[in-house]
Amino acid sequence: MKTPMFTLLAALAAVHLAAASDDKANPATNPAADPAWQALFDGKSPDGWKVADFREKAKITAANGELPISPGEPAAPPAGDDTWRQFRFREVDKLFANPGQGWMEDSRFPSSVVYLRYNWAEVEPVEGQYNWRLIDDAIAAAKSRSAAIAMRVMTANAHSTGYYCSPKWLGNYDYMKSKGWPFDAAVNFMLNNHVSMINSNIGRVPPEAMPQLEKLARLSGYRFVLREITHHKSVVHPGTLNLKMKWANVGVAKLYRPFHLQISLRNPAGDTVTTTTVAAADPRDWLPGERDLSVAVPIPSGLPPGEYTLAVAITDPANQRRPLNLAMDAPEKDGWYQVSRVMVE
Repeated sequence: MKTPMFTLLAALAAVHLAAASDDKANPATNPAADPAWQALFDGKSPDGWKVADFREKAKITAANGELPISPGEPAAPPAGDDTWRQFRFREVDKLFANPGQGWMEDSRFPSSVVYLRYNWAEVEPVEGQYNWRLIDDAIAAAKSRSAAIAMRVMTANAHSTGYYCSPKWLGNYDYMKSKGWPFDAAVNFMLNNHVSMINSNIGRVPPEAMPQLEKLARLSGYRFVLREITHHKSVVHPGTLNLKMKWANVGVAKLYRPFHLQISLRNPAGDTVTTTTVAAADPRDWLPGERDLSVAVPIPSGLPPGEYTLAVAITDPANQRRPLNLAMDAPEKDGWYQVSRVMVE
């Protein structure tokens, strides 16, 4: 885009060219004919120019004899400007389970999915007669804690009891050690290959191996954290509160289910007075790493003047699941995190 400053420069250049064509016969009135005259822009490169210290740093390049300006990076509040308010958050190590992420049915760690295996003979003891109660009871138990069910009906089982169709030793910790396979390498292999779900058939592990299991539980799938939010201390209603947010996915994989980023404004009584869904932000696109996000929050008219709380959540648009847990040290209630305050005038 072109700023008014460079539009003005272009206009001045046009005037200069017109004047030059009229004044070729009169060098005294034609600065370009003066040996001391030096053009500021050669139409090819801005080398040697100094970029003004305006708030959003922009990159200036030359193209087709013009000086277009590309959008700059969001700037931090200028030093000494007390009209801004900025909060930073630390990433926390709390273990939690979000939909489609983490361990499957493990009493050692939070889980969002109950994974069960059934012998075919238990599900269908007589041809055409099904023992659905096995599955119905499991679904009811999982539903009481908002977990999903994943299951397999097996055609073969190497055990006289239990649900696994593979040998009991296959893939567990003792078997790996007996083969001389390093446990750390197995964990890192899963993380490096962007694991989302982990089957809990590893068996018992010694205490010294638990930190690796915790690392696997913490980093599997997606793990979102709001690292920073910046905005003006006050806003006039009706108007717009502009937020600059720095988000990170510190997990090893992406979110596959549709969820929305929402921002709410709450009065001193804790009541939500307005909620904004950030349509331009799709958390499914948040691959591991950091990203900056600019959000405009409309402030409706009629709000009583005073200080309001800003809260954020990543919510299920179908309202079938609670908001996602976020790995950040901010006050939370029902999946909503209080991240700042703003004065409405």
